[in-house]
Amino acid sequence: MWIALADLYLDTDVRLSYAYILRALFDSPYSIEELRAILDNEVAPVVEGNLLSVAGEWGAFDEEWLVSKAAARLGKKRWTPSLVDIGEDWDVLSGLLRRLRVLPPEEARRRLAAWTTLLPLILNRTAAIQEPAPGEPPAEELERIFREELLPVLLPQAVEFARKSPEVYPSRAGIEENWTRFAASRKAWTGWQ
Repeated sequence: MWIALADLYLDTDVRLSYAYILRALFDSPYSIEELRAILDNEVAPVVEGNLLSVAGEWGAFDEEWLVSKAAARLGKKRWTPSLVDIGEDWDVLSGLLRRLRVLPPEEARRRLAAWTTLLPLILNRTAAIQEPAPGEPPAEELERIFREELLPVLLPQAVEFARKSPEVYPSRAGIEENWTRFAASRKAWTGWQ
């Protein structure tokens, strides 16, 4: 958990790690409230300074160092205010996690796989389209997941990122173009109608 949650404090677009973080959160035995406490009391005090550094770590934290420092904080409450706000990322992740946790385990894993496939369409200006994964949901289900689960949660962030860096992030129209390319590729590979 510590390693996955620490990704929220990398000096990069952490939305690209959402699928990885969600898998770790889903596989954990902790409630959403317990996960937030772990984030606030054990992870943030160790790594949040990274986002205040001129040249912060953007790839990954050293796992041995991170685990050692976070373990030393077990049972300790944070007594200083947070230096950085990752609330928006947490809100997205915890909202998606709530959706997963009400599903039967096998369906939740399928949903996570679908989200992993679909997230790049929202997060990347020109998303690379991957070959369909075994057991991928049918077209109608993927489109429903894309439009009803992911877009409502991620679109506000996506629009803001696109406004600030249009050369990197897709606009609303760009997201739709990514979807159209994705759907066309699936039709070519699988014979979607």
